[in-house]
Amino acid sequence: MRVQVLGENGGVGDLLRRLSVVQSIKTALPAAKVWLFMQDNLVEWARLSRVADMLAVVANQSRRGINQPPDPAKYAYLTTGAPFDATVDLYDPAYAYENVATGRMTQNHAGFWRATATAVLGCRLNPQLARLFIPVQAAVLAASQLRVRLGCQPSFLVGLQPLALWHWRSVCFEQVSGLVKALQHMGARCVLFHHTADPVAVWAKELNAISVIGEKPAVLAELVKLCDAMISVDSGLFHLAGLLGVPTVGMFAQTDGETTSQDYESCRWVTAGLAEREGLGCRFPCYRRAAYGCNQPVCERGCRALHRISPKVVVDMTIKLMLERKGVHLSPRERASRMFSSSYSQA
Repeated sequence: MRVQVLGENGGVGDLLRRLSVVQSIKTALPAAKVWLFMQDNLVEWARLSRVADMLAVVANQSRRGINQPPDPAKYAYLTTGAPFDATVDLYDPAYAYENVATGRMTQNHAGFWRATATAVLGCRLNPQLARLFIPVQAAVLAASQLRVRLGCQPSFLVGLQPLALWHWRSVCFEQVSGLVKALQHMGARCVLFHHTADPVAVWAKELNAISVIGEKPAVLAELVKLCDAMISVDSGLFHLAGLLGVPTVGMFAQTDGETTSQDYESCRWVTAGLAEREGLGCRFPCYRRAAYGCNQPVCERGCRALHRISPKVVVDMTIKLMLERKGVHLSPRERASRMFSSSYSQA
């Protein structure tokens, strides 16, 4: 059986979700040959998973418009051999679902895409996470980079992804400063991740943190894997850390952290609630595909509700999650007294 999965839009997070759906298809139909159609700028990420039998690259200028149905002839030039037995269109249905949903959404993109594939293929697809295979050379390079830049062994290492592609999903410098300083006070070293230097490199220098800018996917994945914990906005690195099993706390406002985190056992979330939204005139959830976020004038420079999330709440949740994932269960008083003492470090 030849199956084409169409998903030539979105960012790293969307791709990782689609790869997990392909994993579900391959588990349910082991004999199926799956072709994943995707945009050209994410091919290196897709190659880390090895789950699709073939990757078919669709150039950005050839991608469909939103809500435009697929044209089989348009994809034919990318493939050879017999025609496909089934077409699973994961290009836009999740966004369409968000546009028509009222109130709180009960499933994330992966859940809706699995339902779409189930309806097309006629078999039940159970939730799966795509596995990523990091080349040895990339792992060695990532480890050596950290060893050189850290200088000495910290008590623990925390990665932060403060900015997203869409500015209303990004946190502000004051929050990043609060997070980094609180973690440093506990003995941590912090790594700030982003795909471009501006402004993260400046932030890292000012806060005495490490910056990782524009790293290749394999090395970036290994660097995230080497962190003891991650703090991330709703971005591709949140999904990457979830796939890798890194203890991760997400900071959400437009999207629902609980729904987004459904498939990731190692992830927790803080979603801006009523207290953070007081006086802003906004409601939850406020993310819809048509606007890519809130169009309130008060939030034109970023999501004010997201910027009101307390760094202390996020840090406390991160430490608790990290300790629990290590099998250490302490009361708040015990955590305060033993968290990073020399006796705990040697345990």
